[in-house]
Amino acid sequence: MTKMSFFLSVSKVLLVSLLLVYFATDSIVLGQEYIQEEKEEKYLIETLSFPQEGGSIEGSGTYEEGEDVVLTAVPAEGYIFANWLEGDISLSSQENYSFKATQDCELIGIFIPKEKEGGDNNER
Repeated sequence: MTKMSFFLSVSKVLLVSLLLVYFATDSIVLGQEYIQEEKEEKYLIETLSFPQEGGSIEGSGTYEEGEDVVLTAVPAEGYIFANWLEGDISLSSQENYSFKATQDCELIGIFIPKEKEGGDNNER
């Protein structure tokens, strides 16, 4: 075997080895990306109307991480929407409240009775 043929043989082996390492590494990286996509977080957005007869809330459910959540408070007859609470934190007084899903949470929609004509809400 001449030096040139030996060099070509070693070069072919090295080339094949490099190609195998490249494709094996690429498959491993692709495999990791695939696994990461499967592990995408999902969050439970729960809602509660208070008082329960004051109205209903649309939009609760399970959302993927970063997905837009839009909650809508729908007052019942004789009630108006007051505000959204998460724990003891007031979030908004708008009937529509939107945010990105980043964790499980429970929001409370507060409804209050409408004032009767004449401005007095007390029955006598």
